[in-house]
Amino acid sequence: MRIHPLFLIACAALTLPACSTDQGADGPKHADEGGGHSHAAPHVQAGGMLVELGDHYVQMEVVPDLETGELRVFFWDGHAENPVRLTQAKLQLTLTVADVTKELALSAQASTLTGETVGDSAEFHGLHAVLKGATEFHAVVHKVDALGTSFESVPFDYSMGDN
Repeated sequence: MRIHPLFLIACAALTLPACSTDQGADGPKHADEGGGHSHAAPHVQAGGMLVELGDHYVQMEVVPDLETGELRVFFWDGHAENPVRLTQAKLQLTLTVADVTKELALSAQASTLTGETVGDSAEFHGLHAVLKGATEFHAVVHKVDALGTSFESVPFDYSMGDN
């Protein structure tokens, strides 16, 4: 009896876990933390922090520049490895900094380098003076439509140095 090599490859692929919690399996992007695991933000050196949408469905990376008041948000796949483009032209969020609450609209960014356009982008930018000099803030993204799924009222807390 001869077993076809493609059958063996398919069987081997099905036995491998989709997301390994072994830190060495995927390099530094995975870290075992209390039985679960996490993914490192691609822009961690710039203060990036990941917010998981769904169970490994999409990662929203929040990257504030607290000196200028700029907020950048990137969308990644569940492992924070590949960009996920959104059809939205804007993201609306509510910011709370030191008991001051403000609305902020983030605009989709076009890029000739990646071919992204407004309405087909994984990167959003906005600017608000309330973020200047802040060391922490709370935000709620009103609505995110990613990969055919809608996420509403997505909260996150950002604290400089906790990322």
